[in-house]
Amino acid sequence: MRLPPRGATIRAMRDYPDGTRRPSYAVLWRRPDGVICSGELQLRNDALRLAGICRDGSDCEYDLAYRDISTVRIGRLPRERIDGRSTLILETGGLRLQITGTVGLGVIHEMAEEIEALMARSPAL
Repeated sequence: MRLPPRGATIRAMRDYPDGTRRPSYAVLWRRPDGVICSGELQLRNDALRLAGICRDGSDCEYDLAYRDISTVRIGRLPRERIDGRSTLILETGGLRLQITGTVGLGVIHEMAEEIEALMARSPAL
């Protein structure tokens, strides 16, 4: 078995019913109430989906439409990190989601680029 180079991004491609393929990522995220969750980030056509289990034992599933995202940025401050890792910060109105990958050094940058591209194609309300 050949391993990817050190620092490489590991992601899966997911097929959707409309025939599109989009990447999905193994991630950690912080809910607005501060609870950390782990699971999968799916990049769908109109919205991203976070689905997994939180550290408080609860199931978590969250959908966020690309048209509702006002800010995409990388969080590097200590209070913005999850388990010491920089995060991808998505802001919508008063809501802030913080997401980080579980593997790969450049995964949050890749996720940011994918989300920004999908936001550009998403119709405004």
